[in-house]
Amino acid sequence: MQQVRLRRYVVMILAMVALWGFRLLPATAHGTKSSDQQIGKWKTFVLSSGNEIAVPASPAENSDQTKAELAELQQMQKERTAIANIAIQYYNSVPATQRWHDLAFVLARADQQNPTRQLRMAAVLHTAFYDTVVTTWAAKEAYHRRAPLQLAPDVKPMSLVTGVVSSPEHSYPSEHAAIAGTAVGVLTAFFPKEEAHLKAMAAELGQTRMLMGLNYHSDVEAGYALGQIVAQKALARAATDGSDAKWTGTVPTGSGFWNGKEPLEPLQGTWKPWLMTRVDQFRPGPPPAFGSAAFQEELAQVKQLSSSPTPSQRAIATHFATKSQDLIWELVYDLIQRERLSVPREVRLLALVAAVQFDAGIASADTQYTYWHLRPSMADPTIQPYIPLPPYPAYVSNAAIITSAVGELVSTLYPHQAVRFLSLSEAAGLSRVFSGIHYPSDERTGSAMGKKLGALALQRDQLNGP
Repeated sequence: MQQVRLRRYVVMILAMVALWGFRLLPATAHGTKSSDQQIGKWKTFVLSSGNEIAVPASPAENSDQTKAELAELQQMQKERTAIANIAIQYYNSVPATQRWHDLAFVLARADQQNPTRQLRMAAVLHTAFYDTVVTTWAAKEAYHRRAPLQLAPDVKPMSLVTGVVSSPEHSYPSEHAAIAGTAVGVLTAFFPKEEAHLKAMAAELGQTRMLMGLNYHSDVEAGYALGQIVAQKALARAATDGSDAKWTGTVPTGSGFWNGKEPLEPLQGTWKPWLMTRVDQFRPGPPPAFGSAAFQEELAQVKQLSSSPTPSQRAIATHFATKSQDLIWELVYDLIQRERLSVPREVRLLALVAAVQFDAGIASADTQYTYWHLRPSMADPTIQPYIPLPPYPAYVSNAAIITSAVGELVSTLYPHQAVRFLSLSEAAGLSRVFSGIHYPSDERTGSAMGKKLGALALQRDQLNGP
């Protein structure tokens, strides 16, 4: 029966993989929803509310400061060069957080952070981005400062290569500059040597917002300062998440136990989650007992699949082993562009995606280091995985739980994108069975846990309305 199920899955995956080669037609721009008028009241992650940080009032529309800043923008537009235009396109033709997100992962890999630490960094960063944008919108809704191009017809926004021209909105404080301030604060804490580069990047981004005529100088300054404050609050929360604890335990010995030498992040299952109320909230029952008929059946399936994989199975396994977390983020950022999500909608989605991945990692580690289940190649040395063997127990699969959680979340929020995300989660989990590093029950159980986590993230999102 298990083999029949696996064969059926393989057929499904082949069809799904074929779909990945085609780009869907861009969706219509995301319409304004009722809750978009109350962004400043959305439930925050780190802050008590979007009003926790007091943002100074914006300069009055008829003040000398506003007049001087408007004249500055008019002069900047007259002197805008081709080089400046390239910078404008670089920062503004992609989702507002993407340059910072991409840089964060480049720095993390250069710093040789393991995938678990990268999940933590992403959660700290994206929940902080979300709180920052909620706070900027609380201020926007309080001060209603009109954008420069609404006061001066000769201030024109620049068309972007995406074909999307930024529409006028309340400009104070600048949410893009606020995101930059948050990124500089958070990423400097993770990568202190990059502080000068991060600050230079934030300054350049702020200039592009002014060159486009979308923000005054004071919008950018206030936004950046706000982002810096949120970053410090996010880092204070991160300092209490338990990730700095040192493991003093030992690897259990005996038949059926994982017998590696240095388990990766054995205390991850004790870290402070973003969505779960307890780290063992979704802990499953034990895997098939070592030596049992169910265990032997699964072991035989792994041996058969990994010893003679089809070309598609080998390709799927090596693809997911190589791309890892990138596949999730690439799909999510692609969705943001297809749907033309506003910045608040962008950070709302990304914060949930980051938080649910982090919690999935906690739930997985809690399970792995509760049962310490051995890997297939530890039970049968003739099994030779063709991707690297991860340094932690088998039950459950990280790939299955994480991608399933994201798939459940995103496919529910954006049903017309469901095929892409659900196919990703199904293929990611099974790729580990194909490659010989996981049993089918690792994939099945991890996937079931991930769906529960995705549903939990959806409950959190519903607090903000539609």
